[in-house]
Amino acid sequence: MPVRRHLRALLAVCALVLVGVSCSSPSEPAEPSSLTLSAASSPLDAIGATRAVTAIVRDQKDRVMNSVTGVTWSSNAIGVATVSPFGLVTATGVGTATITATLDGLSATVSVTVT
Repeated sequence: MPVRRHLRALLAVCALVLVGVSCSSPSEPAEPSSLTLSAASSPLDAIGATRAVTAIVRDQKDRVMNSVTGVTWSSNAIGVATVSPFGLVTATGVGTATITATLDGLSATVSVTVT
């Protein structure tokens, strides 16, 4: 008899879980809602030095979205620093450059100094 009681309890729990799953509202698809950049703040100290800048994309529920594609990168001063399609900044001259990342109408910037 104890086995039947456990089996009934397990079936009841399974039924509740299934009802809860079928009654819950469908989740909305994750969409980018914010974009920030992460980079070390120390200056690049030589021509040819590199630094990775990371784009952090969050969805409408403020969760980090991994494996996001479509981020575009640019530098406002390619004589000071260039940036690859993957966010790798390379020093090309002395000065300060603003690196910009954009995605779906969102943008974020970071300042890079080359000494």
